[in-house]
Amino acid sequence: VTWYADAAHENVLGGAPVDAGTYYAVLSYAGSDNYNAAQSVNVAFTVTKEEVGPVGPSEPSDPSEPSDTEEPKGLSGGEIAAIVIACVAVVGLTVVLGIVVYRKKSIGTSKKK
Repeated sequence: VTWYADAAHENVLGGAPVDAGTYYAVLSYAGSDNYNAAQSVNVAFTVTKEEVGPVGPSEPSDPSEPSDTEEPKGLSGGEIAAIVIACVAVVGLTVVLGIVVYRKKSIGTSKKK
């Protein structure tokens, strides 16, 4: 996967983006004895900022009883933009690029939605 800061693919990033903004990703597959070389379409996605509140010591919680007010664990005050995960699959002659962007602070916690 090659990550770009622009749709024209002139500004290559060193890795998956973490700052807020619009980004682009293209997957290239060099090919093998079994598959031809291929390139995915340009995939555009946006990373947005999310506020993260301070987290102090707390009693262990029961995961079967989520709290409406429980904060994510292991975070101190500040901002996070996102967690970006890329997934690649070769299906027949088609290369598929999937991007998952987790950007809500309640993801991965027992907080009720």
